[in-house]
Amino acid sequence: MATANKCRRRFDRIALKAGAEISTPLMGDTTISASMIQLGQGGGLLACDLFMGIGRIITVDIAVHNRPVRAIAKVLYEYRNLTGKIHTGIGFEYMDDEHDCHLREFIDVKLEENTQRQSSPPPQP
Repeated sequence: MATANKCRRRFDRIALKAGAEISTPLMGDTTISASMIQLGQGGGLLACDLFMGIGRIITVDIAVHNRPVRAIAKVLYEYRNLTGKIHTGIGFEYMDDEHDCHLREFIDVKLEENTQRQSSPPPQP
């Protein structure tokens, strides 16, 4: 199943643990704290304590390298993992140019670091 999801994605994701705040128009000023555990240019995977509802439009504020990135996103899927946390897959619907540029730069740097780490030889004892 993981292979099928990877084939459908347009952008690579990076693993991270970044704080995120989620809100919806129906919640008014209330926000929900979450963790962004995977992030890509097209969306990400959130870990939180409640289901939001597939298809719901949310606003997500992500702490990306000490700068906030705000996006309007759509909930694409949700499931409860083995530890009981709820994982929510989101797709970005809208992000202003400044936030989009910051997100792309951050992801590009992390992908480059991952590539270099994978291609470097293991340390000698």
